[in-house]
Amino acid sequence: MVLLPPDYPLYRLSRDIIGVVVKDRGIAPFLLVFLASKYGKIQLERGKSQQVQGHLTLEPLKKIIVPVVDKKL
Repeated sequence: MVLLPPDYPLYRLSRDIIGVVVKDRGIAPFLLVFLASKYGKIQLERGKSQQVQGHLTLEPLKKIIVPVVDKKL
């Protein structure tokens, strides 16, 4: 996982990479840390397709539950 800077208007991704657009750039670092955490990884693993080499598809990615954190913290 990587947090892409907003400096570039276009990124080229392969079919093995899923790009996620975050409307609020302020939460992007939190989202990155959450997805790399134990709880985020569990949900990512659950969404993998059952092939010899598992792939994450868009539908399970849309269903990942991310906790909401109060911005005042």
